[in-house]
Amino acid sequence: MQKHLLTTSSFHEAQAYVNFVILEPTLLPFGTKVSAISVRKETPTVRSSIRFEISGTNRSFRIKQFFYDWSIPGIHADSNLVSQGEPFVLHNIAGFVGIDYKGNVAAAHARWFTQIELSVQEGHFEEEELLSFLEGLVPSVHEAIHEIGQKSFALTSHTARFRVPRWSEDDPINRVKWLSSSFLEDRDVSAPSLPFPKHLQSFLCDSAGSYQHADGMEYQFLYRDRDNLTDCIWVWQAPKSLGSPFPLTVGKSLGTRTKWNMEKRNVSNTEVILCKQATTVPAWQIHWKQSQYDYHIHIRANDRLTQEQVLDFAFQIIAA
Repeated sequence: MQKHLLTTSSFHEAQAYVNFVILEPTLLPFGTKVSAISVRKETPTVRSSIRFEISGTNRSFRIKQFFYDWSIPGIHADSNLVSQGEPFVLHNIAGFVGIDYKGNVAAAHARWFTQIELSVQEGHFEEEELLSFLEGLVPSVHEAIHEIGQKSFALTSHTARFRVPRWSEDDPINRVKWLSSSFLEDRDVSAPSLPFPKHLQSFLCDSAGSYQHADGMEYQFLYRDRDNLTDCIWVWQAPKSLGSPFPLTVGKSLGTRTKWNMEKRNVSNTEVILCKQATTVPAWQIHWKQSQYDYHIHIRANDRLTQEQVLDFAFQIIAA
């Protein structure tokens, strides 16, 4: 057994070893039970996770929970799907049902910063059974909501605290120094503030990251919805020499893993590329160049924001 892997029969016990809120099932599909709970303990070099199975006669599915913090923080609502899935909304949070990288029926959901990946290993489950299971997940340790789930990305993220790259390579998330919004306010740390239109006032600044480059200062902002503490907006301002590539073309249903409708729009005399996920519960992206900087906005899939509201957010930043 790997030295960081712990076998346990208790979700409550496992909570002490991870940096996310462990969610315990309360609604099991008929004839199934929880089995094979294992925990990967967090260390300065190892990201934590928990895995367990829901098994019955000739059918089972596996659950993995973890803090998906080494990519765009909190943004991916379909982290384990190999192609565009069908959306659902539970606890006012979007998730997706589809097929995972092993060809299994799968689903992805999240609460707080806990990413939930479900994969059917054997037999058949109705979609209603899978969604009922996901809806019934509750914190195993209620105090973990306050101690972890309600705290900022900067204070709980493995990447933010230890600055470990995802695959032994430097990337935007681990490169910057992350600070919680409360730290920024208490210490009066200098960082640009972003104007938020009224329709986005439920999104509060969770954390901010910065890094000084030869070509200019890089800034990242993570905003989190104060109601469900899961929906996120990530804003990246980086020197052009550092920014990630922009979409190469525009059109309908572009991409393979995720389908996007992409178009160019003029916002305050600036050309932006607006990307809307081609689904009834879409994620959003906006990209543009301004002065010596590239700007990227990523918004987690949700059923609340309209295209006009998303463009207005870009307008507020561009015109500031």
